[in-house]
Amino acid sequence: MTEKYTSVTSSAAASWLIIISSLFRSVFLVLINFIINLISLVLFRKSVEKNKKIKFSIKDSSESNESTASRNLTRMVIIMGFINVFGSVPTMVVYISQQFINLNSVFYVMFTTLAQLIYLLAISSDMCVYLYFNKVYRETFRNVFLRFL
Repeated sequence: MTEKYTSVTSSAAASWLIIISSLFRSVFLVLINFIINLISLVLFRKSVEKNKKIKFSIKDSSESNESTASRNLTRMVIIMGFINVFGSVPTMVVYISQQFINLNSVFYVMFTTLAQLIYLLAISSDMCVYLYFNKVYRETFRNVFLRFL
């Protein structure tokens, strides 16, 4: 009975099906994350433009501050996008390499551990990016953190 299932999963078609489905899932999730970040950026830019129109009579220095904030936001979203994309690539490689590499080999175990560590660092780096680029986030973080000390 188990020989029937083993022969089906060890066929070339089944291996390619698993590879294609793993690639599709990984790429699909990265694209969804990228689209959500892109939509957030567009909506925030519209909000900033709307606020600029409302505050038309304020000095030129505030406009330069708003443009600096807008540039920082753009940089922040781009950096977070790159970090998330490149942080998920090793995990995609792990899913694909499962079909070609012995799962009990030392190389596979080390590479899987390294890929998971890279992914964890990429996901947790969002807070560091926010702290670097966003003054309000930095001040709020300091206030909350100092309250617990």
